[in-house]
Amino acid sequence: MHYRLENIIDDYDEIERLFKIASQDNHRNSKNYIDIEKRYSKYIAFHAIYDDDGPLSFSGMYHGWKDIVRILDRFYIFDRLRKKSINSANRKIKPAGTYFIPEQTKIAEQMNLIPFFSVQELKRRGSIQLIIDGIDGHHNYRLLDNMYWTCHTPIDTKECCWQSVGSIVDELPLPNLEVEKIKLVFQ
Repeated sequence: MHYRLENIIDDYDEIERLFKIASQDNHRNSKNYIDIEKRYSKYIAFHAIYDDDGPLSFSGMYHGWKDIVRILDRFYIFDRLRKKSINSANRKIKPAGTYFIPEQTKIAEQMNLIPFFSVQELKRRGSIQLIIDGIDGHHNYRLLDNMYWTCHTPIDTKECCWQSVGSIVDELPLPNLEVEKIKLVFQ
């Protein structure tokens, strides 16, 4: 099977089509795919993986902060490829670790931006480590010690905005709290 990684940033209609499919899927993050019109202007790249039968996965590079960029933004795996976890050893390909992270990291570094990726919910911190462990080739990603406020709203107790982060640096220039403090608030 032949897989193609494409940067479709200039094809708004295709990105909108992919978001629509993802928003209609029955999963916990389906609501994350209804806001393309709000987010599109902040994307510096948007990648999709295709095979001969169509799209398999997508994710963007969201530049919503100074000096840093979220890679794997709105990461989605289509049902025909999806397995139980994001980097399942049984999957034929690993979209995050084989395609998106290496390519998006390269772009970020060329633009002198610090790449990071994140997942919401304290109980899913282990997902970041699974992604890191599944990255192909040499990389310097690590799970950061603290949880970071990744929303563009005033800081409050909105749990989904406090996220576990993987990055190539030890700390990001975003508000953050120690995991133990987050546990006190949300558990």
